[in-house]
Amino acid sequence: MEHELTKDEIAELHQRAALVQSTPNRAISHFIAAGLWEQAANTMAEEGTALLYKGMAETVRQWYGSLPEHVRNSQTSLQILVARCEIHRGEYAAAEILLKQARETFVKLGDRKGEGDALTSLITICHNNNDRQSAAKYVERAQELPLNPMGQVATRLAKAWLCMFEGNWEAVRTNVCDGLSVPYASGDRRADLIGVTYISRPMLAVPGCMSAIQHYCDEVEKNALPDTPWSLGAQALSAWPLLLQGSVNEALCKAEAAAKLRKRLGGYPFFGNDLPIVLSMLYLAREDIESAGSAVKSLIRFTTSEGLNSKGVGMFYLHAAGRALALLGRYDEARIMEQRLAALSDNEPVTEYLQYHLKGLVALLTGHDAEASAVLKHAATLESQLPTVQIGGSAGLLLAQLFLSQGYQDDAYTIAQPIIAEWMVAQTPGYAIFNGQIIKPLLRMLAQKNSVGAAIMLRLFSRDLLSEEESSLAGTNIQPLGELLIEPLTPRECDVLKLLALGRTNLQIGKELYITSETVKSHVSHIFRKLDVNSRTQAANRARELGF
Repeated sequence: MEHELTKDEIAELHQRAALVQSTPNRAISHFIAAGLWEQAANTMAEEGTALLYKGMAETVRQWYGSLPEHVRNSQTSLQILVARCEIHRGEYAAAEILLKQARETFVKLGDRKGEGDALTSLITICHNNNDRQSAAKYVERAQELPLNPMGQVATRLAKAWLCMFEGNWEAVRTNVCDGLSVPYASGDRRADLIGVTYISRPMLAVPGCMSAIQHYCDEVEKNALPDTPWSLGAQALSAWPLLLQGSVNEALCKAEAAAKLRKRLGGYPFFGNDLPIVLSMLYLAREDIESAGSAVKSLIRFTTSEGLNSKGVGMFYLHAAGRALALLGRYDEARIMEQRLAALSDNEPVTEYLQYHLKGLVALLTGHDAEASAVLKHAATLESQLPTVQIGGSAGLLLAQLFLSQGYQDDAYTIAQPIIAEWMVAQTPGYAIFNGQIIKPLLRMLAQKNSVGAAIMLRLFSRDLLSEEESSLAGTNIQPLGELLIEPLTPRECDVLKLLALGRTNLQIGKELYITSETVKSHVSHIFRKLDVNSRTQAANRARELGF
């Protein structure tokens, strides 16, 4: 047709085709082919966020690059759109320049909504760069502006992140639950772009957050288009609650499936990066050395990747890589990771804890007992003050294992018993495998003393590798709550009971689980009947007695 029609005739055909297209991306392509730049820019501005939600960030970026400069400059909202495309590529510096320019323009125009949109993504960059001072300033300003659902999620989850550093756990929980409820309440699932980006592993360790995060991930997986970054983000994130709850087989299946999807999508700078951490721990628990070694290679690569080596997130990758290397017997490489952790010098207690935990682990594994004792005692003190650091592994259990190896069984029991009891109350026995096979003798000793939860945690390690004595312990000790009741609780009733035991009201439980207060009331009634109790306090106590 190009040989038979003039340039103007071809442009007219593209224009007519664009006007009848039902899908925005095809319409934009036709507008660009016709040289109808303003129409293309307008459609991109209107539909850009939806296109990003479909995983078309690179396509949008290429369209933007094809527009004439005067058209790009006339559409400030497009600067925000392309900045988000740059964020998806990990080009945070380039995105920040665009966003600051856009915000300045919106402020001059008095466009409060546009400024809010710019701040939403600026907060994301601050979150990644661990720039809490700027994040706090942006969040404060954003709260004064009309925000769309994406902005509402960003400000609430950023506040949760900031509150973590203050140790205000109730504020963290409230902001996480409020933020994750926005996409459902607003009906705008595009806000999941922010939700699956901001949620981090330490948030899972905050009391009351894990259930809300797990339900949110389930929602995103159901609503996200298949084979998109948002689906990947939800799958990768949901492996963590499964791991913490001790559902190791399900966690491994989820993580491996997410890793395959990530490879299929070509990799994203902020989705699925935690997968090698989950996989390395699960493979080490099963003593699958080859697979663990492969996961560690990815971890080491991530410690030098742009966007992943900032102080805000880099400490977790350095620690995870060092921990896996140590458990694989590659001590010199593990020490390098510990030195890199020490070099961060960010004066953060979490970083300090991770450094000392890793240093103590290496000392313990290499037989340097005096060094291990001094380092792990310091780390255990930090652990008692910062509940979120257990997401890197428990220094207290390593210290207990050291005492056990030295023959101080009573001291080992005194240190370890409260830790595993707390994990069982919180329904997070999976923490046990974060320190690897080294703590199996400690768990065996605790199980022999009928310590609640020790046998369950021992069972998390590969059953094929358990001795006959261990298999007996794992099979005859504490049973899951559902198996001890004449009429087992349903999964939803278990969720309600967890929150009830934490002192939540029916209204708060409904908000966290996305169900009505009346539904919660019905669940509570069923729980009372099945547990044979008459009050919320009795229900919580009965659950603890049963090892729940």
